[in-house]
Amino acid sequence: MRNKIDKRLMLIALNETPGIGMKTIAMLHQKLDDLTVLQTCTQKELIQLGLTEKQASSFLAIQNKGIIDKRLAFYEKQDIQILTVADPDYPNMLKQIYQPPWVLYAIGDLSILGLPMIGIVGTRKPTPYGKKVTEQLAASLVQRGIGIVSGMARGIDSSAHRGALQVKGKTVAVLGGPADKIYPPENGQLYRQIAESGLILSEVPVGTPIHPGCFPLRNRIISGISLGIVVVEAAEQSGSLITVDRALEQGRDVFAVPGPIYSAKSKGTLNLIKEGCKMFTCTEDILEEY
Repeated sequence: MRNKIDKRLMLIALNETPGIGMKTIAMLHQKLDDLTVLQTCTQKELIQLGLTEKQASSFLAIQNKGIIDKRLAFYEKQDIQILTVADPDYPNMLKQIYQPPWVLYAIGDLSILGLPMIGIVGTRKPTPYGKKVTEQLAASLVQRGIGIVSGMARGIDSSAHRGALQVKGKTVAVLGGPADKIYPPENGQLYRQIAESGLILSEVPVGTPIHPGCFPLRNRIISGISLGIVVVEAAEQSGSLITVDRALEQGRDVFAVPGPIYSAKSKGTLNLIKEGCKMFTCTEDILEEY
């Protein structure tokens, strides 16, 4: 690592250290006025600050072996941009949520984060009705200058991105895995289209294995960069409702698309409407809120 580093590079170094996650970084940030002092800490001092022996060893290795410099060079070569909470262009709305990502890895156009955005989520197995509503909603919103945020999962997520892209609108895919990892594999073409004309975002360093826990975590980012969330088709126990919970915690608006009362795919959205979430029937239902 460089002889002298700033807070931005220290955040990247911590995020790139195996075994150190957002909670550990938050703990260090709370204890230290200046994270850059970690550069001169011994293993014993790092452990006294709350790191485990393994975390301390890994962090020292990243610094002493110049691994972080190699990683930064790799990201630059792969056209992967890095955004930290210490950067002036880090989204202010995201910075204000509970447990904001300390570091974001991005492929594509970062300026999209300056747009007003709406998140669209829903079932991975939508009905034709759900797909049609999603694509039309996304297309209509981007034509009004609003960006579309989703998670590039199967189903409603993919339809939201496609709806935006079909009318040359801007869309952001927040991935559960690393920014360079296409998941699900069948979304390869969609991934490339978003990377070319939209934005791919992830808080996970390249090389991190994808595991189920990554996906609920990314939901707070989807809602965190959005003015509001639209839920299109969700069963009673749908994973999409995790995003709704995060959105409500963050003070975001939640809209739900009504569907047939006999459809299992509509039970979650109909329950949201009964609980007081805004019902979506046309684009104006969203636009009039902002």
